[in-house]
Amino acid sequence: MAVWMTLVLATAIQNGRLVELFRKRYPQVAQREIPSVFDNWRHPEKAIFFFRKRATDMLRSAPELWRERQRFVELVMATLGFWLACGVAIYILGIRLT
Repeated sequence: MAVWMTLVLATAIQNGRLVELFRKRYPQVAQREIPSVFDNWRHPEKAIFFFRKRATDMLRSAPELWRERQRFVELVMATLGFWLACGVAIYILGIRLT
């Protein structure tokens, strides 16, 4: 559980860094594409946007943003993969113990 919580926290921090860099580099695009990008409250679109094709096309031209996006995607995949693997392990252990 602690490993998964650490992955979730790292993913959230990386998303915050990516959103901050993106809105500094492309403020007009960020305002148009991401709801509440300049507000402090959380919105799922702040994470989902970076998986869209138009975002990847735009971020490829900025090496720093592209690296940050790649780290974010890797952390998301690691977080989901770890959660899924643990869920399957718990399920298998539950079947064997019954």
